[in-house]
Amino acid sequence: MRRKYAMPLGVFVTLVVSAGVARAEPPYLRVVDERVDIPVDRAVGDLLVLGGSLELDGVVRGHVFAVDSEVHIGPDALVLGSVNLVRGGLKVDPQAHLPAEVAMEGVHVHGQGMGPGERRKLASGTVLVQAPTVPGDGAVALMRSVLAFDRFAPPDTLDVRDLRGWHPGLGLTVKRFVERPPQVVVGGVTRLSFVSDKVQGAFQRGYRGDTGSVLLTGVRLVDDDTATALWGQVESVEDRAGVELSVKSDLGQGAHWFFRKKGRYVMLWQRGPWFFGVEARLAQPDATPEQQKQFLDQVLASLRQGLSPVAASASVSRGK
Repeated sequence: MRRKYAMPLGVFVTLVVSAGVARAEPPYLRVVDERVDIPVDRAVGDLLVLGGSLELDGVVRGHVFAVDSEVHIGPDALVLGSVNLVRGGLKVDPQAHLPAEVAMEGVHVHGQGMGPGERRKLASGTVLVQAPTVPGDGAVALMRSVLAFDRFAPPDTLDVRDLRGWHPGLGLTVKRFVERPPQVVVGGVTRLSFVSDKVQGAFQRGYRGDTGSVLLTGVRLVDDDTATALWGQVESVEDRAGVELSVKSDLGQGAHWFFRKKGRYVMLWQRGPWFFGVEARLAQPDATPEQQKQFLDQVLASLRQGLSPVAASASVSRGK
């Protein structure tokens, strides 16, 4: 697992929350600002805890990633994937069944007193590794915001034609509407060409208003595996794409990637046979990074809210 951190007001660095091996089977468990107990008789897939509290005595078949959370790991706990902790606290039984290393950054280890850059080996053989640096409040806030993103997508029974009425609202009007384009540029980082029969449809729409502009891209693939392969091609360009504030995650089903590119704030994601990209920029020239990210979040929330009625209407029409 590659792990670097995105500094919201700094230069390009990257956080990647990735399986690194075959993806864990569901159920994926995401906990935000809550407490979760996983007893000895319970098993989950990937586990994400943001600003919460975790009591782990059961099995995690995937990976554990916790930010600003209290994590307590009991002697019967078993984690088959990686464990990554950012700030917060850790209390771990030395007999817990964990991976070779537990990666930590700015974590308070109860009873251990570990400082930056220190390593400590547990009786089980697992090594606690404290990074030499501590992420700042801005980096952690961005991380929490992006990792909490819910990868929404239409039902698999729909196609891109059913989404013609889907738009971000917010006073924005359509300025560009292209269906079945031969190719599109996504996020300013890669060009997708649609020459394969595995692509069932695609669209790209541009919106503009007094508040700002939005570019919405959608691609419907023939199946989940093809969409996953497309995602792999898209996210592989990161090292040469010249993006900033990059945060990725493929915990759970699908994957998503947030970044900034030439003043545009971008969220790309894949779930099931669908791939989407949203690029947003405020019209206000002196808008802060926080305001730009908030505008993107508003656009995503509006699209999520507007998807259900569009999908329901399309399903009714198909049933006639």
